[in-house]
Amino acid sequence: MLEATYYESLTYDWTISPSDAATIIKGENGKVSLQLSKVGTHSIILTSCSGVYSKSVTVYALPEPVVIHPTFLCEGQTAKVETNTNYQSYKWKSSIGLNVSVLDKPFLYPDTYTCEVTDVKGCKGVTSFTMSELPKPNISLSTPDNTDVCLTDPSPAYPKLFALDAEDG
Repeated sequence: MLEATYYESLTYDWTISPSDAATIIKGENGKVSLQLSKVGTHSIILTSCSGVYSKSVTVYALPEPVVIHPTFLCEGQTAKVETNTNYQSYKWKSSIGLNVSVLDKPFLYPDTYTCEVTDVKGCKGVTSFTMSELPKPNISLSTPDNTDVCLTDPSPAYPKLFALDAEDG
């Protein structure tokens, strides 16, 4: 945001090129601000009775990080997450706002996270993502006589396990 102090006795003429690159915002006490809103290099010219002032401003696009992560993790498991582009710095925050890492590729537990990145120009971008936790499956094992399994000689034949249904995964 660029600002110019307003003096009641002066007339101000703002020229912005391209014309849709900024919005002029009139604030309190005659203060005028320019809200830059378009990516690119823009010319801003202020003309008053005291002279002509010009400024060239380059507006950069904000980073749009995309986090590469698994959708589901087993209970107690962590996974390495990373962005699809390298950035200058990272801040990974948990669902309750705790800073959990500043590494570029941290190992994280299931939760909802925000990832704030800063690029080499100092521009910041934020995204969020969720890794859901899968519950431990409910598995039981039984033998025909409920206590023993006999292995055959010479090479053991390991017991075969069968799922009766897929209800618990």
